[in-house]
Amino acid sequence: MQRSYPFLDWLKAIGLMLIVFGHVAHASTVWIAPPIYLKQFGVAFFVFASGFTLARETRPAWRVVYQRLFEVCLFGIACASIISVSGALSHHGLQLSNYMPFVLGVNVLVDNFPANPTTWYIGTYIHLLLVWALVLRRITITPRLVVAVLAAEIVIRAVLLTTAGSFVAYMALSNWITVLLLGMLCGRRHAATESPSLRFAAALAVFVGSWAVAMQRIGPVPTFPLMSFAIAPAASALLVSACVSALYLTVTWLAYASLNGIAPSRAMQLVARNSVIVFIAHMPLYYATAGWVEAVFPFYWARVAVRLLLCLVVLTFVSEGVHRVVAVRELRDRIASMFVERAARMQAPRGRVREA
Repeated sequence: MQRSYPFLDWLKAIGLMLIVFGHVAHASTVWIAPPIYLKQFGVAFFVFASGFTLARETRPAWRVVYQRLFEVCLFGIACASIISVSGALSHHGLQLSNYMPFVLGVNVLVDNFPANPTTWYIGTYIHLLLVWALVLRRITITPRLVVAVLAAEIVIRAVLLTTAGSFVAYMALSNWITVLLLGMLCGRRHAATESPSLRFAAALAVFVGSWAVAMQRIGPVPTFPLMSFAIAPAASALLVSACVSALYLTVTWLAYASLNGIAPSRAMQLVARNSVIVFIAHMPLYYATAGWVEAVFPFYWARVAVRLLLCLVVLTFVSEGVHRVVAVRELRDRIASMFVERAARMQAPRGRVREA
């Protein structure tokens, strides 16, 4: 049993809030962190948290990968199926792109998001876990390695931006690998503090504020999913890539340093443990309610408030109820036990033959 770290619940909960807020209030957040968008910090927080906990894993790799993917695949495929049935009944199509992340993350090779846009991350998460299981768990993560990978990350992202397309560059694990390694490095070297650090929180606020002011002077072009600069394409790609890594790493590490030592919060624990369903389902809910929300609430911030209520608060409690009904952990462990027992039975005759 792994030790519980309250700051991880805070990091995941804040990350989910940034993702949802970044979607429901997109127009008001574009200026904050060019050339990325606010919601992308939420993804970086989740990648860091994954790296932190993976670095402290002592269980067999297959069990770690299975347990981490079970809930994601269960609810991800369920949501994709509901969307397909709804699309068939309403003659809007089956939205088959929603299934691509579950085919070993093949969506990462396509220069577009699935119909349910947030599910792109499931494909990247599968790649993350496979790279950890096959490579990263066998090596020692050092600051020197993180710096070397950072340099490679910047170059690879820039190349993908100019050759494969911005969506591929964004979804590929190479866009997130240094944040993952930073999480693993902190997971290996973590030293708990007695209280959160206001000094790091202030540094985080100053960094984000200064970055926003500087970027307002430069005036990046709000392309998607990463912004660009009005200079030569190759130079823009390299500059964007360097800025992306600087933002991901600096903001994520300062958030970690700020929250280390923070007290547990039931509200943050509630949001964190329901992050999977909220992450997967909040955009379909956003689309499904868009018509009546815009008709009933003419003011922008009123629509933002209603959508936050629906896509974050209500969906969190719906997810809590679903987990109590489905009993995901019990189902997951029961299925794993079935396969382990079947594998043992298949091996038993061979063992008896050898003994004979």
